Amino acid sequence: MCTALTLQTEDGYTLFGRNMDLEYTFNQAVQLIPRNYAYKNHITNEDCQTKYAILGMGILLGDEKHPTLADGVNEKGLACAGLNFPDYIKYEPSAVEGKNNIAPYDVIFWILGNFS
Repeated sequence: MCTALTLQTEDGYTLFGRNMDLEYTFNQAVQLIPRNYAYKNHITNEDCQTKYAILGMGILLGDEKHPTLADGVNEKGLACAGLNFPDYIKYEPSAVEGKNNIAPYDVIFWILGNFS
């Protein structure tokens, strides 16, 4: 199981931290994703682009080296982490019309790339 925490300093800064309490490695490395990074949505096959630069920890997926993140922070200071809580999630089996369909491994990437 993984753990995350936030702390607020007396002068109003927020600090974010997390651990990766896993017994294995998945060849993770630091990922630096530039602002306006073009990528393909693997669910809808649409061409997409980030608004913000991201610094995080993750892997490059597949032949196209698609960035997937375990955690990260964007240029606006928004931070996000994927915590490991087995058996506490449900995925839709297929895309849902009228919704923003995102692969589970892209949620952190999508949030940090598009929101401040």
